[in-house]
Amino acid sequence: MFLPVVAECGGFMYLHSFLKDKEGLSYDMAGVIPASCYYTGKLVRFGYIELREKQKHFLPNGGGIKGHEFHYYDSTYNGADVIAVKPMTGKEYACIIENKAQWMGFPHLYYPSNPIFARAFVDKAKVYQGMI
Repeated sequence: MFLPVVAECGGFMYLHSFLKDKEGLSYDMAGVIPASCYYTGKLVRFGYIELREKQKHFLPNGGGIKGHEFHYYDSTYNGADVIAVKPMTGKEYACIIENKAQWMGFPHLYYPSNPIFARAFVDKAKVYQGMI
């Protein structure tokens, strides 16, 4: 059983093995995600997106959840379990490391766009704690 986790942007970066800053210095991080984050010097995947799971773990009734990205760092592994779609262009790309209890990636989520996501996470935490 996985510890329930939702990690967005900085939390996602923290869970990596290493982080390389804009001076090129590398720092040990939590080591949960076997990858490295690094400074790019420019905005990466900036803008609004809608996220759709490949497997229904957090949005079991289907549908997506809206979010946005705004960051100057990138990862050697951004995940491939969710598809992000830019609403204005239709451009798609894979992102998010996801399993039955964990959602980890750069996008910031807009929870009111699909409150089922938050409820699913709370339910996963309750199951983990043996409350359900």
